[in-house]
Amino acid sequence: MAITPSAPYGSVSRGGMHKWRAKMSARKSNLKVATTHGHRFPTKFNIYRVSRAPSEYAPPDYILGEHQEQPLYSFIGSRHRANSREGMDVYLLDGILAYSRMLAYARYEPGQYMKKWTVHLGPPRQQVPGTDFTVIKDENNLIFRFSIKTDVANTVEDFEWRAAGYLDIAPIFRIREASSWELVRMANDALTDLSALTSDGREKIGMLQRLKKRRKRWRFEFLGTGASGPLGQQWELAAIITMVTLTDYLDSRNL
Repeated sequence: MAITPSAPYGSVSRGGMHKWRAKMSARKSNLKVATTHGHRFPTKFNIYRVSRAPSEYAPPDYILGEHQEQPLYSFIGSRHRANSREGMDVYLLDGILAYSRMLAYARYEPGQYMKKWTVHLGPPRQQVPGTDFTVIKDENNLIFRFSIKTDVANTVEDFEWRAAGYLDIAPIFRIREASSWELVRMANDALTDLSALTSDGREKIGMLQRLKKRRKRWRFEFLGTGASGPLGQQWELAAIITMVTLTDYLDSRNL
């Protein structure tokens, strides 16, 4: 059975309805421009909070895109967990419609909120088989670890989301004293981009930072092998669903 996100709160004027229809109709061409060959997602984009949108169209929480007026994807956050079906706490949609196809979802383990969560890449299991993996938080540090098969020699690789300081993100993002995170590839090989390494010599393949704006909440950018594409589209999807789940957690805690 397909799962349809609930409609958002609030209403808009007829002019607002027209604007949202225009966003929907432009999405396909915007997506073609925003993505490069071999990529499903843009290499950099913002996450915007949806405050008001036509109830028959928009999912209630966030849209992803380079510009607010050109949304490409969307996701539902855990604050709707009480109304979610089958325990899907965060789910990523292929579009900006309430009934858009589900790309992936994350489920928090009972009693271990944001300490351990399971991710499923693909639609709900009863529709099409997908890929599952687990994200586990380090007991003593703000680090979230996961492993997934990449297109590099078709092997399983390890990755980490790490809390980052200003010096870690300064070459990419310029906002001081903002919640910042780096996505790290633990393997070092011939593909490793040596221009962006962590203090322990690992490659930074993604950057995330909170933005101090009302609706524009986060900025994300792929780096190194994350941007150049050798890790594959399944890995790319894994990076996005873990990233939006992380922002969902941080927003819910005002971190």
